[in-house]
Amino acid sequence: MTAFHWAAWTGNLDILLKLWDWAERSPTTEDIQNNLLLATDDDVRTVFHMVVKCRVLELLQDVWEWAN
Repeated sequence: MTAFHWAAWTGNLDILLKLWDWAERSPTTEDIQNNLLLATDDDVRTVFHMVVKCRVLELLQDVWEWAN
């Protein structure tokens, strides 16, 4: 499980936002997509799966916006 997965799983928006801020300093959009949004845990779940499980609509909206 990545830190991004954990923050989504626990519904911690502050940590998600901080991780996203750090990721935006990453060299490429592809790095962000591969290392945060599309990365999977041991059960092949993405951050989207984790956000949906925690049932916090604001988190889902933020992650969806970041993906676009």
